[in-house]
Amino acid sequence: LLLVSGYFGFYLVSAMGYGTMLCQKINKKISLTYIGAYLMVGLGVIANLSLIVGLLGVFTQTSLGLILGLGVVMLFGIPKSVIQEIPKFYHKLIVVSKDDVLSFALMIFGCVVAVTLYLSAMQPPHASDELHYHFPQARMMSETAKINWSLDGHYFYGNIPKMVDVLYGVGLTMQGYQSAHLFNYLFLLGFVCL
Repeated sequence: LLLVSGYFGFYLVSAMGYGTMLCQKINKKISLTYIGAYLMVGLGVIANLSLIVGLLGVFTQTSLGLILGLGVVMLFGIPKSVIQEIPKFYHKLIVVSKDDVLSFALMIFGCVVAVTLYLSAMQPPHASDELHYHFPQARMMSETAKINWSLDGHYFYGNIPKMVDVLYGVGLTMQGYQSAHLFNYLFLLGFVCL
């Protein structure tokens, strides 16, 4: 659990690095209120860069680690004012929630659900669609170190590599199925934070 959590932190920081730097180039203003957008944009950048290295035939742990590492390096370019805003943001969230009993109860319930979903990501692949095409396509990317346009030869599902499957392949290549599930969890966090 600790090893997988380390990988999760690495993916989260990398996605936030790419997303924050790209959004800063577009908007020039960084705010924690856009944290979900930064995460989603960062995951999109990681998926597209991984797709490119996969099409080049170097979908390996080294090349994917370099892509993720570059995202971490980009996070160091964030202005210090944003980093100083983080404790204030969470303090304001907790203080508002303490004053309103319903908000506080919902925040606690949300934290319990978030932890439960995080722990459920540690299970082996079990969902029907995951076993039929997501996991086999990602495993093929991981085992062959490349991405073909006709994944798994399936007439419908294999025609194009879907970005979620590419990220799933990144997780499988980097650590295993738990890591692949945690990329899906990052998407959930991104949507919730939007």
